[in-house]
Order: sequence, then C-alpha cells, then structure tokens
Amino acid sequence: MRHAGDGSNRLFILEQRGVIRVFDLDTDMLLATPFLDIDSMVDDAGNEQGLLGLAFAPDYATSGVFYVN
Repeated sequence: MRHAGDGSNRLFILEQRGVIRVFDLDTDMLLATPFLDIDSMVDDAGNEQGLLGLAFAPDYATSGVFYVN
C-alpha cells in the first residue's frame, strides 16, 4: 500500500496478480475502477512473483509518472 504524495488523500493497494486498487480516505471507500490492471501481463504463479512494487515520481501530481515492479 502506498500514497502518491499528491495531496489526493488516496491509498494505492497492490494486488500480486497485477491490479492496483484505490482507497479514497475522504469517503472511506474502495473505488470500483482499478488504478491499473495489468493482470494479463503479470506472472504471479510463484511465491515471489507478480506485481510487487509501486513508486510515484516526486512530481507525480504534475507528471503522472509512476513505476511498477
């Protein structure tokens, strides 16, 4: 789980299968639409495989750049 540091009051929840979900702290709700869904591109068959990391660029609020591992 990470925040973007963009002041949006959202938490980003990684699922090993390749989906990033968004939890809105203002409404205390998990949003229905994923932030990212790369399930078809991620091999999560093994114990240490899958979507394991997320990092936001320092200027994410303006650039929209983020990285996944």
